[in-house]
Amino acid sequence: MNPVSTFRHRSAPLFVLTVSLMAACAEPLPDDSAGEQVSEPIINGTPANGYLEAAIIDMTSAAGRSACTGSVIAPRVVLTAGHCIAGFTGFTVTLPNAGGQTATGTRSWTDYVQTGRTVNPNTLDVGIIIVDRDLRLDQYPRVQPSMIAIGTSVTNVGRVLNGRVTTSLWMGRSVSVEDGARAGFRFAYVSQEITQPGDSGGPVYAELPEGRTIVGVCSGGGGGRQIMGRVDMAYARIQQLIMENGGVPGGSMPPPSMPGGGTMSPPGGSTPPSMRWCADAIESEPNDVQTSAETIATSRCGRVDGGDQDWFQWTSPGAGTPYSIALVTSGDATLSVFRSNETGAWVRLPNTSNNAIEATASGAWQYRAAISSPSGQRQYYSLRFSMR
Repeated sequence: MNPVSTFRHRSAPLFVLTVSLMAACAEPLPDDSAGEQVSEPIINGTPANGYLEAAIIDMTSAAGRSACTGSVIAPRVVLTAGHCIAGFTGFTVTLPNAGGQTATGTRSWTDYVQTGRTVNPNTLDVGIIIVDRDLRLDQYPRVQPSMIAIGTSVTNVGRVLNGRVTTSLWMGRSVSVEDGARAGFRFAYVSQEITQPGDSGGPVYAELPEGRTIVGVCSGGGGGRQIMGRVDMAYARIQQLIMENGGVPGGSMPPPSMPGGGTMSPPGGSTPPSMRWCADAIESEPNDVQTSAETIATSRCGRVDGGDQDWFQWTSPGAGTPYSIALVTSGDATLSVFRSNETGAWVRLPNTSNNAIEATASGAWQYRAAISSPSGQRQYYSLRFSMR
C-alpha cells in the first residue's frame, strides 16, 4: 500500500490561450504525480454523455485559475472535492451534458484543510458550492448516506482525456473500492488509479439496489492508487445545505427508502413538498410520546409542529455495539437521548457534539430519542441513525 505522502490532488492549473472568435482551450498539463507512473488514467475514456448532473468546475484565486470536476445534486447545490474549494474565491460551474447550463458560485462549504499538493489524510476531502441560479435537471442524483461494502465496483467521471483538461466529461473503467483507513485515509476509499489532474471532485458512482448513486468524489492519486473522499461522512451536512438552498423539485428524488429495501410514502401516497429534499423513510405517527416511540434501524425524515415531540427507540444487542445518531434540522430542533438502566429507570445521555451522539453500548440496553423545538416553530429534520 502506498505511503500517505504519495497521494497528490487531482485538481489542475489551467493554462488558457484566448483567441479572437475562437473558444479558449486548455494547454497540455504537467504531470501532477511527480513522475510516478499512472497505471490506468482516463485515457481514451468513454464519453460520459448519460451523466447529465456531472459538471466541470473552473476556479479562480489570487494565484491563478484551476480546473476540477463536480456534480449537481440539487438545483443550487454542487458537490466537489474540498481541496477544489479551499483557497479559491471564484467558481464557474458548467453542465456539458445538460444543455451547457452555467452558474456562478456564491458561497461554499468544506471542512477540508489544505496541506499543499498532497492529500491531507486527517480531514474529509468533500465540499459544496452554492450557485446563483438553478441548474435544471429532470432528476438529481442520489447521494449515499452510509459506507458501501468493500469490493463494490465504482466508476469515476472526470474532465481529463489523454492528459488534457477538456470541456467535456469522460468515464473510466470500473474499479473495486478498498478501505482507505488501511492506507491511512479514514475519510476515503482507495482503488486502482483511473484519474488525472483536473478530475478532482468528479463523482464516483456505484450501481446499488437503490439505483445509480454517488458514493465519493475524486481526491488524489499516485503510484497506481487513488483516493476518493467518502460523501456519506458529510451526508447530514450535504442534506442540510440542500434544504437551506431551495431543496429539490417535487418528483425528482427517488422514493424514500425503507429499512430492508422497498419504498415508503406518507399517507396520501406522495411526499410533502417540504420533505422532498430528504430521501429517507418518513417518520410513522403516532410517535409523539415516549411510550409510542417508533423503532428505528436506519435514518428518518420528519417534522415537528408547535409543542409536538417525535420519539424513536432502538435496542443494542450487547456490550461493544457502536451506534450513532445525529439531527439535521431547518430550525432550532434539539435531540435528547435516553438509556434504560439496571433498575428500569431512564437516564439522559450527554451529547458528544451539537445534536449528535456517537458511542459504544456497554450492555443490552434500550434507548429512546426525542426531537422537539424549544421555540415551538414548525420545522423539518433528518435523523441520521446507524448501529453496527
